[in-house]
Amino acid sequence: MSDETKEILSAVLHRLDSLDANVAGVQNDMTGLKTEMASVKTEVAGVQSDVSSLKTEVAGVQNDVSSLKTEVASVKTELTQFRTETNQRFDHMDRQFRLFDSDMEMLNKKVAEHDRDINRLKQVNGI
Repeated sequence: MSDETKEILSAVLHRLDSLDANVAGVQNDMTGLKTEMASVKTEVAGVQSDVSSLKTEVAGVQNDVSSLKTEVASVKTELTQFRTETNQRFDHMDRQFRLFDSDMEMLNKKVAEHDRDINRLKQVNGI
């Protein structure tokens, strides 16, 4: 073979070696990317698990809020009933006090009338 062919072959071999090195580098990079991808997939699975548990917790909180709303409505109803009942009782007591006042006024008038009658009879009898 001629020197020129040897040089060309040497250059081709040198380029093939550098291509092999490049291919090996790409393969290493691919292996690294695959490892990183597996890591990312694991992290995504963890995040999905966290999201799922968060959704469960949110559903639990929503149920708690719903039951709390029901309890608040129940307490409001009870308070409204208590207020109505208390108002009715106070109205009844007010009527009773007015009747009592009226009765006391009548008794006072009768006592005054009896006192006048007693004084008149004392004067008539000279006592």
